[in-house]
Amino acid sequence: MTPPQNHDRFTVLVLAFLLAIVAFFLSSVPYYYAISKAPEGTRFIGQLVHADDINSYYSFIRQAAAGHLIFRNAMTHIPHAPAFVNLEFLLAGWGMAFTGCSTQTLYEAWRVIAAFSALLGFGTLALVALRTQRERIIALFMFAFGGGFGWLAYLLQRAGVLSAHTDVELHNPAMDLTVAFHPFGQMVINPHFALPHGLFLLFVASYIVAEKTSNRSWYCIAALVALVQALFRPYDLISLFGILPLFVVVETVFARRVDWRRSIDRLIPLFVTGPLLLYYVWIFSFHPIFKFWASQGVQPPVPFFLHYLAFGFAGVLFLLRVLNYRCYPLETSSDRLLVVWVVAVLALFHGNRVFSFLPYTPQLGIPLASPMILLGVAVFRRSQEDAPVRLRPAFVIAAAIFLIVNALSSPLFVARACQLAANNHENYISNSDEQAVEWLKTQAKETDVVLSDYPSGTTLSQLVTARVVLGHWALTPQLDSLAKEVDRFLRGEMDQPEAEQLLQRLGVNFVFVTARREHKDPGYFLELPELHEVFKNDTVAIFARNAS
Repeated sequence: MTPPQNHDRFTVLVLAFLLAIVAFFLSSVPYYYAISKAPEGTRFIGQLVHADDINSYYSFIRQAAAGHLIFRNAMTHIPHAPAFVNLEFLLAGWGMAFTGCSTQTLYEAWRVIAAFSALLGFGTLALVALRTQRERIIALFMFAFGGGFGWLAYLLQRAGVLSAHTDVELHNPAMDLTVAFHPFGQMVINPHFALPHGLFLLFVASYIVAEKTSNRSWYCIAALVALVQALFRPYDLISLFGILPLFVVVETVFARRVDWRRSIDRLIPLFVTGPLLLYYVWIFSFHPIFKFWASQGVQPPVPFFLHYLAFGFAGVLFLLRVLNYRCYPLETSSDRLLVVWVVAVLALFHGNRVFSFLPYTPQLGIPLASPMILLGVAVFRRSQEDAPVRLRPAFVIAAAIFLIVNALSSPLFVARACQLAANNHENYISNSDEQAVEWLKTQAKETDVVLSDYPSGTTLSQLVTARVVLGHWALTPQLDSLAKEVDRFLRGEMDQPEAEQLLQRLGVNFVFVTARREHKDPGYFLELPELHEVFKNDTVAIFARNAS
């Protein structure tokens, strides 16, 4: 493989930079749409979908902004010592504290950084993994704007041939329109997907350099990148511990001998990140509070065929490359690493069909399109790689058509994001609610507990440092039973002794009541001896509790 020249490196990185700018602005369309559709008397608070997930991020970010290095779960009333570490949330919190920006402004900055992380990470990996400039350029466009075959399912649905229910995220023929399997979708809906994705690509790039140079220092650099990436997003550490051991086995088979020194070097990233994996096993499996978070990874088995369709032409080209190994031999360890990456993650992703101890595996598909693209673009390779580059008009036109068709799902993904954002009332906060939030910011301490309904609680988690009784379906322990009790209380269905017992058991300091959700009128709460009204406007009342 001929190493890229300085001119080629510069071209690829500049193109990645420019594509990141374009991708960011295209991904911003749903946000501007949501702002324009804000109901009168409300404002858009920043996220498009999965509001409870985004708000959970902010519950940690606010703790970092307040000076904490280790985080507690602020989405539960249960007192506990800080135990969770996350470098991404820590840096975001420091940024918020330094600039004094709002959560919405922070989210936009986070999205910008995520877009550049993803594109520049992929550009760097393309430089070290691909043979020709043609492959690198096509791969960058596929990465920046690509999608799956959801567009085809959409057309068949419009023609009455197929029923594709996009409200079911993981079980429909248009899965790529509902789940961010592709980098562009990740840039649209969640920077916590796109930014760690870029870091994972930088890890693979460092590892491939180590493979090419047989230099132990590069394995150590790759290990440090993997450590930082895992501190951003824990899920990919599971992938790492699936990919590298399998890669060592594959390389041993290809070499037809056991090279112990090289095998140990190849596993250096596992030695470095192993303690972190043990920490994650402890906190998400045994910690009395954070172990409930593991329920977020429990998903019903995803149909493999529908999942693979979601990768579109990236998946098709990957199969063409692997099945035509005589024409496109996997002659370098870099190529084989990419194949192992795809196979290992697909196996882990669907492993929960067989192994119940793999609950997080549906979360591992975030970076899966990348190796498919990198391997698949080999089909665009010229028969004589060393011949001068001559871009014939026919090839340019064909490549442009291919890239356009490959990206057809992306505008549909944006359109769906626009629809979801504008139709979800939890993405907006009313002026009266914001007045109440501003009051809580000045009066509630970070150790205080605020009782509210679930929608209010998850929004408060983004905007207020205090703890909430109900905040997230996975982070709030025993959410279902607790929500039923809280709803009964807020609707005024509890007698006084039962209501007082609930407030005492939950350690409530403030009760947040809103008329918009059929809560009982303030008179009911004022009858409770421990509660007194401390804030009231047109739709919100806040009661403070005198704890005995």
